[in-house]
Amino acid sequence: MSVYLISVRGGRKMALPVLTEESYRRLRNTSSQQANLRQARMGNQAAKRRLIQFNYSGYYPDGVVKGCRLPSQAFGFDVDDAGEFERIAKMLMEKRGPAMESQGTGARRGTVGSEIKGAAAEGGDAGEGKGAEGTAGEGKGAEGAAGEGKAAEGAAGEEVTLAERLGLLMLERSASQGGHAVFKREKGKTILENQVRIAKALDCELDTNAHDINRVYFSSTADKDELLFLSPELFNDQYGVSPGADVDRVAEEARTLEDREKNGREELPEGAHGSNKHFKVGEMEKLGGTVRTEKPGGQERTEKPGGQERTEKQGTGGERREDR
Repeated sequence: MSVYLISVRGGRKMALPVLTEESYRRLRNTSSQQANLRQARMGNQAAKRRLIQFNYSGYYPDGVVKGCRLPSQAFGFDVDDAGEFERIAKMLMEKRGPAMESQGTGARRGTVGSEIKGAAAEGGDAGEGKGAEGTAGEGKGAEGAAGEGKAAEGAAGEEVTLAERLGLLMLERSASQGGHAVFKREKGKTILENQVRIAKALDCELDTNAHDINRVYFSSTADKDELLFLSPELFNDQYGVSPGADVDRVAEEARTLEDREKNGREELPEGAHGSNKHFKVGEMEKLGGTVRTEKPGGQERTEKPGGQERTEKQGTGGERREDR
């Protein structure tokens, strides 16, 4: 499972799995969500905080966010600049063949209205968390849709789009400016390693502070102009809580990623572990002199491009904040 609805109950952040595309769209399109988004776009910060929040990179078998370090098979990617997001969205949506049509949003299939109408009959608001659970039958339906998507991809075989090559699962406009994307995580590689891969492919900036596994994203709505792309594969993650999932595999993957991060085994360009909202892959190699970066947890590094020098000292660090 790669989608969790995040809410606060009794002072604790809780994670509820969203099992189907229908449930996901319904949560995004409640009347309160639409109203809060309109107000947030006018600068109302209280309304923005009331928007529903999703996590795509974690796995929460007990439904508790704090202290959980188990990864999903997906990860989020922020694009804060509005102009950059439009450029990237255009790149990702180019040359959509049959494979992309089969996985696309209602904007391409022409079904948003009917889906939301049916979902509204079921009721349920984000705060209730009721609609997020879905049913086993719905889950199988999403699984079948994913299978159809793969079949179409085979039929389209002549050309693989950029979105398919990068593993795009979701693309949305954010509540403020810019947008968010969700991609498949390359197994055995950390979130930051995967974010660097995406930033390099899209030739865009990367926020090096935004790779925490428990990071949440304030959602917009399911409207075709807000939710630009959605793949059924996002709800078909056998690696997590779905029926037949091997929980031991999740724990093993978590140990692998922790080892890569803690013991310096990640394959990253210089400066990627710094605190930089505007990191551009490849730019650090062009700089001369000494580069100072900080790691989460207060670890401080001073190094030269190429890694000739390094000094570290341990400090204290705070918990990673959520998306804007």
